[in-house]
Amino acid sequence: MSRLNHVRSFSLTVLATLVACSGGGDSDSGSIKTGGNFQVLQTDPVTNGRLYLNDPIQIDFSNPVDLDTADLSTVSFQVFDQLGNPVTEQVAGDFSLARSPGDAEVGRRLRFVPRFPTNDTYDNGGFRPGRTYYVQLVGGNRLNGTVLRDTSGRGLVAPVSFRFSTAEGTAPAQLFRNSAAGGPRRAGLGFTPQRDPALTLILNKLGQPPLEIRLLFDQPLNPSTTNLPLAFDSNPLLRNVNARGRVFLEYDDPVLGANTWLPTEAELEENRLDGATVVLRPIGVLPNNATVRVIVESSLEDISGESNVSNAAYDRVFGTFLTRRAYEQQFDAIVEDFQDADSLDLAAAFAEPVADVGPGYLKAGFAFEGTPTNLEFDPSLQEVILNTNFTQVTPKNGVPYNVSGGVFNFKSVHIRQGRTVRGQGTNPMVWLVAGNFLVEGTLTVRGGDGQRSTAIGSANVPKTGGYGACGGGDGGAGSPSAVQRDEVGATGNGPLQQALQGGTGGRLSCTAGCNRGSGGGGGALATQGDPNYHTKTQPVSQTNPQPIFPQQDGTGGLGCTGIGGSASRQLTGGTSGPTVFVDSRDDNNFWGSAINFRTGLRITGELATPLGGGGGGGGGDLSYNTSCNIGDVNFWNDSSGGGGGGGGGVLIVKALGEIVITESGRVSADGGSGGGGQDNGTCTKAGGGGAGAGGMVILMSAKRIEIQVHGGNSTVSPF
Repeated sequence: MSRLNHVRSFSLTVLATLVACSGGGDSDSGSIKTGGNFQVLQTDPVTNGRLYLNDPIQIDFSNPVDLDTADLSTVSFQVFDQLGNPVTEQVAGDFSLARSPGDAEVGRRLRFVPRFPTNDTYDNGGFRPGRTYYVQLVGGNRLNGTVLRDTSGRGLVAPVSFRFSTAEGTAPAQLFRNSAAGGPRRAGLGFTPQRDPALTLILNKLGQPPLEIRLLFDQPLNPSTTNLPLAFDSNPLLRNVNARGRVFLEYDDPVLGANTWLPTEAELEENRLDGATVVLRPIGVLPNNATVRVIVESSLEDISGESNVSNAAYDRVFGTFLTRRAYEQQFDAIVEDFQDADSLDLAAAFAEPVADVGPGYLKAGFAFEGTPTNLEFDPSLQEVILNTNFTQVTPKNGVPYNVSGGVFNFKSVHIRQGRTVRGQGTNPMVWLVAGNFLVEGTLTVRGGDGQRSTAIGSANVPKTGGYGACGGGDGGAGSPSAVQRDEVGATGNGPLQQALQGGTGGRLSCTAGCNRGSGGGGGALATQGDPNYHTKTQPVSQTNPQPIFPQQDGTGGLGCTGIGGSASRQLTGGTSGPTVFVDSRDDNNFWGSAINFRTGLRITGELATPLGGGGGGGGGDLSYNTSCNIGDVNFWNDSSGGGGGGGGGVLIVKALGEIVITESGRVSADGGSGGGGQDNGTCTKAGGGGAGAGGMVILMSAKRIEIQVHGGNSTVSPF
């Protein structure tokens, strides 16, 4: 199958909402139209059809399609699970043009080919198993740019929608259509860099372009790591010839013997309807003047699970290449066997651990306080609350046990999509994991929300501030006194529950014409307020005698009535809590240590310990009788201000394996929201509580940290 020239690639996360659907097979499907209204003739699949995960969607139109107008806004997908519930999942693939039946030229058929999955469970592709997809082709005004058009500029005359379901199962044969008879066969073999005039390849030394060998197949491949060697272990101590997989390099070594394995990293570079490309990247220097064989075993499977095992004529040698002659010893670096610790500088002035040295290896040290365990954390409940003071934990493979102090020690952690693990308590939440830490759901130490004031005539009942989670400060209460009128809401606590170090409370509105208490100040940690607030504070002027949106710098909203900036808004809000960075330097505002690579200067962070966020102040009350008398015996009739939000906590993850946060995953230390003040009449209100400040999330891995970002490439750190 030849590859189409006109292809556009898209990836979009869709939030499904049910829409009305029409049938997919319109009339006149056998006719050929080249003018008039631009309309859909037929769809494949028809509505209520069933697709494999590698099947394309094909739509035939009356006129040739303008491919530039085909994207995931003009051809939209909505996703539902097996119970009919809408789900938020990524739909991704390529749009291209093809020939409609009976046509001589490409143009009237629009094709959407889903992106094929790349993992062992086959559930990260453009389509997923066991889903129902509603497809809507947008019609309407072509001038708004959100409609499919033909090559003459005509917009789709009417919207069309259809639905289909995807195959269910766990095996390739259940999920994928067999696109070509027989197992995967060779379609080509390429090299980067190209061979020299003597038809030899470089030896893959450092300082030269890395050697890449590309194997082209005539059909897509099963992406499972049991089929392709995609999980290569770069650690030479753990490297095993038995794990070389079904695609590898070998040569005949005069000393080591015939069929000597050459370790390589492997990548499934392309996997599409008409073929696949596998890239092999050799590890280390290749043997000189050697004939290297590219081996593809007969057990290699195509995407439907079919192989060449039953083909007696199959040749496992995919191709060969010759390496350059260089008989002198080939080294990429100074040779050191690291049999002892003599090379370690035990007096170096660094806070980090010294390197780990063992028989034949040297690797970075990593301070890890975890203890050996086989317990795995993979919660089955939709929400799990773990209190860092004292809680009971249920591992995946063991009996429940108690944890004191907020340190959770596991072999591995997996928080699946749709599940939430929430930290509460006064201690930081610390995870010590010997293996991998995977977040597909939510892990949060968010501060609690302040209490909203709803009851009339309840100013003698404090409106509690939100709790400070895992090292954050509590929010201040609205109407904090139960025995007298409050001039201000309560001040929130700072990080580690430092009294009066959070946002201050809003003020009482008690003068005629004011009619609104002011808001509480926000909590603080690294900043006061939100420097990225979408509407900046406008300067005071004749037209704006009062600042507009002072919340940007952490100040509570102004009290009294009137639009923002009017002279009547004179009752000042609470102030923000103090920041934790107090010295004159701005390059050390963190916890830990860093290196300035431009100057070579080692910088120690200003914070001696990780800290959570401060709590917000409580909102100001509104006097029921425009009296400011603190001793008013009927003060309980005042409208109450809301409670301030609690500060976000400290979340620390330390893993010897990988830390991965997927696109659906969320790790949060947000501050809690302030509670709203009580309504009084139709428009006037008491002040709302200030929001709590966010805390800290600290991720430490001995292998790597991967944060998958929606709409872009993953952010990957090797440390």
